[in-house]
Amino acid sequence: MEKENKKTREKAKKERNELVRQLVAFIRKRDKRVQAHRKLVEEQNAEKTRKAEEFRRQQKLKQAKLAEQYKEQSWITMSDLERELQEMEAQYEKEFGDGSDDEDELEEQETKDKLHDETEEAEFLDGLYCPACDKLLKAKKM
Repeated sequence: MEKENKKTREKAKKERNELVRQLVAFIRKRDKRVQAHRKLVEEQNAEKTRKAEEFRRQQKLKQAKLAEQYKEQSWITMSDLERELQEMEAQYEKEFGDGSDDEDELEEQETKDKLHDETEEAEFLDGLYCPACDKLLKAKKM
């Protein structure tokens, strides 16, 4: 008997609570104070998003102005350095000749360097190379 009464009471309690929840929801829909508060919250959120968007826009404009005002430093420009280098080369060429002998020696040195690089590359391909250790490994260990 007690179990049946307990089940009946629990069922009635759940129905009552559900009825109260429905009543509260119905009243909230129609209560002018709740509607005014909801409207106020929505306006505040809209104002926050508008301010955030305006702030982002101002930051973009500020960055654009800084980018327009940016002036490349004189030491960064390579055109002046290249011009000075060409002038120096022309001056040395006038003083010491055309340097055709030096060019032959440079070509020989370049071919030697290429051969040396090719042999090193072949060694890397034959063995295993560890880029973390920067070592060439002879055998594969597991």
